[in-house]
Amino acid sequence: MIADYGGTSGFQSPIWAAREGGFFAKYGLDIDIVMIPGGTQSMQALISGGTQFSQSSAAAPIHSRLGGSDVVIVATSINKYPFSVVARPGIKTPADLVGKKLGVVRLGGSNELALRKALSLWGIDPRSVTFLQMGEAASRLIALDSGNLDATVLAPPHTLKARKLKMTILADLNALPIYYPQSSIAVKESTLGRQPNLVKNFLKAYIEGIHMLRTNKAESLKILARYMRTGEKEIIEETYDYFSRMVSPIPRTNLEGIQEILSQEAQRLPNASRWKPAELVRESILDELEKEGFTQKFR
Repeated sequence: MIADYGGTSGFQSPIWAAREGGFFAKYGLDIDIVMIPGGTQSMQALISGGTQFSQSSAAAPIHSRLGGSDVVIVATSINKYPFSVVARPGIKTPADLVGKKLGVVRLGGSNELALRKALSLWGIDPRSVTFLQMGEAASRLIALDSGNLDATVLAPPHTLKARKLKMTILADLNALPIYYPQSSIAVKESTLGRQPNLVKNFLKAYIEGIHMLRTNKAESLKILARYMRTGEKEIIEETYDYFSRMVSPIPRTNLEGIQEILSQEAQRLPNASRWKPAELVRESILDELEKEGFTQKFR
């Protein structure tokens, strides 16, 4: 079986830890993990059966569900934006973003939603900026440095690199009163119905992976170094310190964050306003694990 994740940023680390910590094997699962950048491609793989589980921001499975798929969210390990709004050195305040070019991984994804929410909190009309689809964080940082972009959102370790380039950090969105399911596990509802024990064992492994991230720094640093493809200690340490505090020990999905996505989607898809957050999330397996006492030792 295959589970996918979306990139090399630290918010992908829960599924890395579940794999490298041996927890999938512990619960009898033979699961490989592969990187599929971009939520649209991830959902295509999940729906077609090319993968069985997906870790991505909740925007991808929600958009897929609104489009008619049977994809549902069964867990979320990070419920806030793990991003900072980063701009070129000449931009000193949020007001300076008006008329500027803002880069995102893909249009309609979590990067754009994060920037739109930040602009809204700052009283800036999102129509006053231009959103550009620019790919992964490393590419956006290069574009920022070269002047092809004026601002973007970045997570550790790219925020460290941005500071070294003297970029302006306008805000850490994790510190703002915004909920957003950034690292969610999605499956097909048909899989959940036919193979609940498969999903249950996956979530057991996932929870143990989260626990290792929170409690075993030495092993976690090794895993981060491997999947982030870097041996730079400063980068790995900053990433670990940021995300080990951010990850939820029991991966419940914050429904305020789901509503945030639905509200944004309603601007493009009128039918989004007819959905309730709870209709997109299935926590029956987590409920079982709570009742059985499995989760108690990981709190």
